[in-house]
Amino acid sequence: MDLRVIKTEKSIKNAFIELRKKKPVEKITVKELSEIAVINKATFYLHYSDIYELADEVENGVIQEIFNELTCLDCIFEKPSELTREIVTAFYKRHEIISILFSDIRSGKLVDKIEQEIKKRTLNSDSSAESQMMLTFLIQGSFHTAIKYKNEDAEKVYSTVSEFVKIIVESYAVSH
Repeated sequence: MDLRVIKTEKSIKNAFIELRKKKPVEKITVKELSEIAVINKATFYLHYSDIYELADEVENGVIQEIFNELTCLDCIFEKPSELTREIVTAFYKRHEIISILFSDIRSGKLVDKIEQEIKKRTLNSDSSAESQMMLTFLIQGSFHTAIKYKNEDAEKVYSTVSEFVKIIVESYAVSH
């Protein structure tokens, strides 16, 4: 890719993040973003169709960074505490950008996108409804707990969530 394109997209994304610190996506205009990025509106539209496409791309980039750190997706049902540790650790590493991008009405998008991607990578069409529900519970519960207790010690949050996950998975395995 052309270096100018890379620099322009980086400038646009940085300007977007600066604006997201101050306001929700729906209040950001292409005009003000272009002024901060020091580009004209036409340049913005060469790269993105609207602010929401840009928001999705920036959010998806953060989610991809999280997935790049998840090494235990294949062992989600065998070693759920390992995946829980990886998810909580990835969240804590990116807490600041996650808080900026996934606030306001977009707050649920992060965990929903991560859940969809984990299910896509780990479940197949034959997976039981119970397996899907358990995975939803583990992912949503782990993330929302990490978010709610983001100011606590990360190791304490991980160990507590991990213990809950272990109990749930073991109970599920015994009953099935």
